[in-house]
Amino acid sequence: MMEPRGWDGHLLLVHSSERQRCAGVAAWVRRGLDVGAKILYIEPADEPAERSLIHVLRQSAIDVDEALDRGQLQLLPADAHAHVERATDEFCRTGPVSFLCQYSATLGPAALQTACGMHGAGVREPLFRTSPVPGGIALEGEVDVSNEADLRSCLMAAAAQMGGARFVVDLSRLRFLDVAAVRTLLTATSAHRTNGGSVLLRGAQPPVDRMLTLLEIDQVPGCIVERRR
Repeated sequence: MMEPRGWDGHLLLVHSSERQRCAGVAAWVRRGLDVGAKILYIEPADEPAERSLIHVLRQSAIDVDEALDRGQLQLLPADAHAHVERATDEFCRTGPVSFLCQYSATLGPAALQTACGMHGAGVREPLFRTSPVPGGIALEGEVDVSNEADLRSCLMAAAAQMGGARFVVDLSRLRFLDVAAVRTLLTATSAHRTNGGSVLLRGAQPPVDRMLTLLEIDQVPGCIVERRR
């Protein structure tokens, strides 16, 4: 599991197991408690006890009772609607507010791509995370066959917002990607390149750069590999 940092803004937590979901939720709440934020958590009234926020936080050794007593943590009924996601994203861009939305990795590709596009601060997944950079997206962590579908959704959502411009993919904090991930990078950006755009792969670390070189990505039409200096 990656270190619990970078938990601000309108985030999408993609999980494929209950353990992953609990770890992400606990990291987000811990961040809020550390900075003294007001934490509002929407939970269905019929949520099973073992999935409830209170149980998750107690299992993570977070003093949930104290946070509830002083009013820093508050549970709300689940009456939110999907159509408010984009308004929430704009709200997070204009004020010191953070939201964490939880989506299962079992969502269909189209639904997951839409969800990725609605969360401007990026995606948090057990092995990798994304964040916005000028003109594109930054990748951090590791991508392999286990999570390349999540990478595809993130890249397609980000590229769709670029029109025919150059799409930047910052690889400077990506530690590893395998052949499947490189192929995903190409297929996820193929529509963007076909429509006249280009993809700038920037700042890859040596292990990642070697993979790009081995697969001759700089020879792919519309792909530009910018090496680290």
